[in-house]
Amino acid sequence: MMKRQHCRRFHYERRMATSSLEIVVAFALLVVAVTLVGRFVSQVKHGLRDRELSARTEWELLNARERIGSWSTEQITRERIEQLPLSKSLTDRFTSVGFVAQVQHVDQPIEAEQVTLAIAGELDGQKIEPAVLTFWVAVEELQ
Repeated sequence: MMKRQHCRRFHYERRMATSSLEIVVAFALLVVAVTLVGRFVSQVKHGLRDRELSARTEWELLNARERIGSWSTEQITRERIEQLPLSKSLTDRFTSVGFVAQVQHVDQPIEAEQVTLAIAGELDGQKIEPAVLTFWVAVEELQ
């Protein structure tokens, strides 16, 4: 009986020490976990930034549409639209950013000015895919 206790104690005392291999494996697992968490955080951060920029450009397009809609049809020109200012938060993030517009007179189904409006520029040295908005401003008839 005494011999059996001695064996258990010997086995227990032997496992109290940590081998070099266990330390290397634990460190490797820690490095993998930190790397995966770091990548995930980076992807989430970039995704949120892209989503915020997309929402900001959509808001700018809608804001410009409201401004242009308040003009008379004679005032709606490509040059005037492309000179509209953008918000500082958007111009700070993009380089060479601005409105790009096409104005076309249409007669069907009603007489109106068709305006195709986009925001173009560069982000981090790459050309952005412009968000495009097309709308119509009806020609006022004088009676």
